[in-house]
Amino acid sequence: MDYMDFLKIQLKNLVAIDTTNPPGNESEAVTYLASIFESEGIEYETAEPAPGRGSIVARIRGNGSARPLMLLGHLDVVTAQAEDWTHHPFSATESDGAIWGRGTIDMKGLLATWLTLMFKYKREQRVFPRDIVFAATADEEAGGHLGLAWLAKNRPDLVDCEWALNEGGGNSFTLGGKTFVTYQSGEKAGCPVKLVTRGTAGHASIPTPDNPVHKLAAALTALQRAALPEHMTDTVRAFLSEVSEGLGGSQGTAISMAVRMGQVSKAIELAVRDPFLQAGLQAMLRNTAVPTMLSASTKLNVIPGEAFAELDCRILPGQSRESLLRELEGALPGDVELVNERCGQPSESPPDSPLSTIIRDAVKVHLPEACVVPFLSPGATDARYLRPRGTLVYGFAPMLPGEKVNLAHGVDERISLRSLGFGLRVLDDVVSTAARTHQ
Repeated sequence: MDYMDFLKIQLKNLVAIDTTNPPGNESEAVTYLASIFESEGIEYETAEPAPGRGSIVARIRGNGSARPLMLLGHLDVVTAQAEDWTHHPFSATESDGAIWGRGTIDMKGLLATWLTLMFKYKREQRVFPRDIVFAATADEEAGGHLGLAWLAKNRPDLVDCEWALNEGGGNSFTLGGKTFVTYQSGEKAGCPVKLVTRGTAGHASIPTPDNPVHKLAAALTALQRAALPEHMTDTVRAFLSEVSEGLGGSQGTAISMAVRMGQVSKAIELAVRDPFLQAGLQAMLRNTAVPTMLSASTKLNVIPGEAFAELDCRILPGQSRESLLRELEGALPGDVELVNERCGQPSESPPDSPLSTIIRDAVKVHLPEACVVPFLSPGATDARYLRPRGTLVYGFAPMLPGEKVNLAHGVDERISLRSLGFGLRVLDDVVSTAARTHQ
């Protein structure tokens, strides 16, 4: 059996199922996955808390001497406008050495890899100490409430595991001529805030000194210029330590000194020239607040009594709604109101563990020149529903250096066949080693 051919077929078939969220339609993908498990004699259960919003959990039984290992992924994808794409986003076209389509990177490529490994181990009649649990869930792109969050609350037996592998890591970056490969051991949580300014409503032919739109513009300018305080998490501390060690020389020494002096942000500015990479690293250091939606008058000739900005705020592990609001109040003028109605829970796993050692060792076999480092994601994944249950979760979807991971959620999302094969080989080593490891 050529497992790479199987992987290609599964990825194409999953991409061809339009699971754009909303509305989701994950149940169609669940039906497809169930047919694979049925034909291979792999046990599974499905759940559908709302029409069309299905999830599936499959299991290869171990000998029970160690707790389960979960291979986690989500079935839903974000919107794609077909007219903007080179190939239709749900055609799963193979072209230029890649498979194109919405979800190839986020995250049906990893799901298809998990499926391939389940197929492989079943065909080879492998029995490990740990159960291997495959979980493909709904609704992650909209918060996971109809997916893993529902399973954790209503079917905790299905998702009870000691270790889990998920999306959110496996990317690489180059710094000082060195290649660094990440695994995600922590992630931020969303904490949306509405910024409100008020003034005197009136006819726009007569300017007023307290126009709330002017106040809103001033507040957003102040927010743009402000640098919210740095916070050092366990993941970021380990990341900086290992990057400085991997770089060595004057660059590594400069980062180490900056950490000791509490000037990490400045060290990143000096060491990293790539704007995208620098922005991502800076976001690991602090809570962030980004204005994304504005609202004021509904008519051109009316000065409104209120103006609003919606801030997409992300908080670090160890931070809270209250600490975020204090930081925003310190950065903004005093005549604004901050409204927050909900806040997610950031999560973090210890960056060093037997599972992280397995990841490092596997990467070294397949990419010997790389340094492997923990990473804190500025976004959120379904790991937030497992970590509070005591599960050690790492995001690790390995791809070759140079892969266009920034196309996730973007136009012409695609994954190269070389990266797909690389990921299969690395993850086969990681999963098979982890599944036979007693902690």
